[in-house]
Amino acid sequence: MRDRGQSSVEFLLVIGVGMVILLPATFLFFNYSQRSSDDLKFGQLIRMGNDIVNNAEQVYYFSDPSKIQIEDVMPPDVENITIQNDWANKINLITFWVRSKGNDVPVTFFTKISINGTFETRDYSAGRKRISLEVKKSGNGDPYVDINFI
Repeated sequence: MRDRGQSSVEFLLVIGVGMVILLPATFLFFNYSQRSSDDLKFGQLIRMGNDIVNNAEQVYYFSDPSKIQIEDVMPPDVENITIQNDWANKINLITFWVRSKGNDVPVTFFTKISINGTFETRDYSAGRKRISLEVKKSGNGDPYVDINFI
């Protein structure tokens, strides 16, 4: 009877040691994969933002009527896209709001040219996107680049 009790205790100790090793390893793997996923997401977003800004500046200097289309991949978890502009002071920002670790994180790109655009939910959903960058004139005749997802 004593041998069966001893083997049961040894079995429980082996299982306990295994769990002590397995649980932290699982936690570390989960954190590493989550961090890698965020790095990939932000890398894609930075590439997309830079592509939009660089091509918008290029088409802006071609002047009206110029238009260019680019294709890029929108990463998952983008919650919104906003454009903030102060055309008089040449401050123009395009901001992608991304969900990361439960918070909305802004990823902002600056450009010296005047930009404009309105965005719907389908525009910032994950997947391949075609983006139209077209030079237009404002009411007072100043050029700006209109950004549209098509």
